[in-house]
Amino acid sequence: MGIDDDFRFATARNTVRVKLVFLNKLIKEPLIYEVGQRYDVITNILQANVTVDEGWVTLDINGKNEEINNALYWFSKQGAKVQLTLPI
Repeated sequence: MGIDDDFRFATARNTVRVKLVFLNKLIKEPLIYEVGQRYDVITNILQANVTVDEGWVTLDINGKNEEINNALYWFSKQGAKVQLTLPI
């Protein structure tokens, strides 16, 4: 491998699609914004629905695999239900 190949490998980014479900108090928290501040990921909201009791969002998360995994783990630690959906 040359330097160019190493650079491409080191900067490779992937995208995963997830559905996040938020209950009660989490609905008012800026979790999607915060995950982008905490981890080197880019989020793209595709669909969302919020009611008084529950909210859900379908979200693409782009970044390095480790950063994506950390972001998904962080969402679950905050109390969100994380469901991976079909690959894009």
